[in-house]
Amino acid sequence: MNDKLQSQLAEILGSMLTSIGEVKDFSMSQLPDIAQQYITYGIVHGCISTVILLTIFIASGVMAVKMFKKYMGDVYDGDLYMIAGTASGFVFIIPLPMLYIQLNSLILALTAPKVWFILEIKNLIS
Repeated sequence: MNDKLQSQLAEILGSMLTSIGEVKDFSMSQLPDIAQQYITYGIVHGCISTVILLTIFIASGVMAVKMFKKYMGDVYDGDLYMIAGTASGFVFIIPLPMLYIQLNSLILALTAPKVWFILEIKNLIS
């Protein structure tokens, strides 16, 4: 009985090793395509994030300017416009570092995709 169990165990382990080898071969053959898809994802993600941050930056800047102009021209509700203008000004300043980081990543992905991909792998591993 013990010999049968050992032979079945050896057969199961052998089939598992064969399957693992086939999966490894498949993965290695698909690796260039996976890398290209990830680079494309990085470029599209960078473009969309940059557009969103730029939109927030421009909209908050326009809002801050309008509120401060209203504040300078209105005598009765000046405090309300000052608060709104200040809040818009903070929202105008906050996206600047994020916009810089996103633009840096997007430029790297567009100009040196292999370097960007290696850095992404490093960030995923660590």
